[in-house]
Amino acid sequence: MIEIKPKIGAFVSYVNSDIVEQLRDLRCVLEAQLAVEACDILTKNQLDSLYENVALWEMYIKRGDEEKIFTLDKEFHGSLYKMCGKTVWYNLVESMAPHFDRTTILSFRCKETGRILKDHGELVAAIEKKDKEKAAHISQRHMSRYSENIDAIRKMFPEYFND
Repeated sequence: MIEIKPKIGAFVSYVNSDIVEQLRDLRCVLEAQLAVEACDILTKNQLDSLYENVALWEMYIKRGDEEKIFTLDKEFHGSLYKMCGKTVWYNLVESMAPHFDRTTILSFRCKETGRILKDHGELVAAIEKKDKEKAAHISQRHMSRYSENIDAIRKMFPEYFND
């Protein structure tokens, strides 16, 4: 995110922890509900598409391709919203995404990709088994990764924060 100060210059703005935390809370609620609804409506082809995303994640983790991993993460979550017919929810979340995306990328740099990938794989498996309770739990756990990782992120990248 760029902050422009007329006649002074353009600067990279700090991560706003409050916005990130509020968006994480919102996504936690929305995506747990998505996971429950997905158990009832996702087709085999849609599940296959999510499994393919997880497989590609694994390949790009091995290659260390952070940009592809981030793109696949965004596609995974976006696909769930769209497959469940929740485009308004998706657009709402995406309107605030730049704040959250920065911490996601920093989290990847803290080598958290393995746990995040595991969450995605377990979520798809729970949806395929139509286990609504487990799917909701995995989704909530997945969204709580930010809270688990924030101390490591702040320690490795203190220059991104001012609060």
